[in-house]
Amino acid sequence: MEDIFELEDKVILEAEDYIETKEFASAEDEDRYEKLLQAYKRLLRQMRTMVRMSDIMQSKLNTMSGELEKLSQIDGLTGLYNRRYFNEIYQKEWRKAITDGTELGTLMIDIDYFKVYNDTFGHLAGDLCLQKIAKSIEESILDSNAFVARFGGEEFILLLPNTNLAQCTGLAQKIMDQLTLLNIPGAIKTTDGKVTISIGIGLMKPTEETKLETLINIADQALYRAKKDGRNCWRA
Repeated sequence: MEDIFELEDKVILEAEDYIETKEFASAEDEDRYEKLLQAYKRLLRQMRTMVRMSDIMQSKLNTMSGELEKLSQIDGLTGLYNRRYFNEIYQKEWRKAITDGTELGTLMIDIDYFKVYNDTFGHLAGDLCLQKIAKSIEESILDSNAFVARFGGEEFILLLPNTNLAQCTGLAQKIMDQLTLLNIPGAIKTTDGKVTISIGIGLMKPTEETKLETLINIADQALYRAKKDGRNCWRA
């Protein structure tokens, strides 16, 4: 666009030189030409203003588009990433693990007896409980490369690229220890009367032949075992 304006400036300069050197048939012709030239200059200034405004508006639209895209990735209640965005990241990391030949881990986290908690204390208290646990999980993974999202309801999910079993189990225990420090009163009188979580750990090295949902299913089955074994524990 600037090249066009530079060309227009050149045309104007040539026109002004023409006025200074050209002998017009009459003063009326010279005056008419001068007025046309001035009108053209005004039009060019308006065009430049419009281009600048367009650039500013485009920049703002790009910023708004980026913000809207980010909002579409976030769970409104907990502030964590949502399941839709998790699915996008999961597919990317799955393909990367296949390419690199590395292991991919996932932790499926479920709040124990959460329906009873909601029925006992109400849904507002349940929402607050979810927010506290989400924040606790975030703080637990700050020094790791884990990606966390709300999977749905009272479930959270973590994705750990290029990991191993020791790292997965260590992080699971750290998350449970961090939650214990919150001392959220529970609706069910478990061993300590506090809100607890169960965690299922899945770990595998993906291949081209492996189905995408395999790892999630492994973690889900491990979570089922944790629930069956009394809750408030992790299983791999």
